[in-house]
Parts: sequence; structure tokens; C-alpha cells
Amino acid sequence: MNRSSQQLTRSLLGTILSSGLTDSELRGLARELRSGSLAFELADFLDTLLEQTARYAPPGSSHRPDPSDVGRAELAIKRRRLSKAILRELFELYAPASAQNRVRGDASVSELLRTFFENASDDDARRFVAALEAGGTDDPFLKGITERSKG
Repeated sequence: MNRSSQQLTRSLLGTILSSGLTDSELRGLARELRSGSLAFELADFLDTLLEQTARYAPPGSSHRPDPSDVGRAELAIKRRRLSKAILRELFELYAPASAQNRVRGDASVSELLRTFFENASDDDARRFVAALEAGGTDDPFLKGITERSKG
């Protein structure tokens, strides 16, 4: 189970447990989730809700990266002379659910960064930039791949 699934599960369980349902009702809900159609109904409802909110979202409301984060990341990458392959490894480390797999193979570093920042959470983006700027001293993996890229 990935991190976002774990967070969702914990949140849903917390809400369900604080809902005031009796033990018997909670057991019935568990049975319905396990073998009934409730899970499918929830998935359909979520899909519909996402479609509706995307359709009625105000123009320009999509996630936009902080330009200073993008600039700071580009400077750190140039200073360290990191390859695109290493950059993709870092994306996987700092935001596995980001869009590194949605970018064509011949994308430039700028395109890779833009796509990463557009799809990574704000927290993941900040951790990524901080790690690049710090030189990876707190992260053995980052330290190893940056040292490897130096030759």
C-alpha cells in the first residue's frame, strides 16, 4: 500500500470509527466492503465527483509550481551536473507518484522539472529542492547518486 493509500485508509477509518455507528453496524459495513458493492459505489462516486470538480474548476486553478523552487532546483542540478537519469531516480525517491513516467524519454531537464513540480505535492517538492541544495548529506541514496554522477 503506498503512502497516499495509507493516509486515505487511516482518514476513512478514523471517520468511520467516530461516526457513532454501533459495533454491529460497523461489522455490517466491513462485510459490505469486503463482498458487497459499496466499494464499487464509492469508487464510482469518487470518479464522478472528480469529473464534476474538474469541469467546474475556475480557470487557472490547477496546481502550479512555485517558480522559485523550479529555479533553485535547476541551479542545484547544474551545479552538481546531474544527468537526466539521476534526476529521474531522485523524482522516484522524493515523489514516487509524480509524473516522471508521464514525460517522454527525450524531455529536457527543464521539461522534466516542470512536470515533476506540477504533479508533486508541495511538501514533496520542498523536500526535493532542500535535498538538492543540501547536497544530499542527510540522505545516503542522494549522496551516493550525486557522488556517482561526478565520476
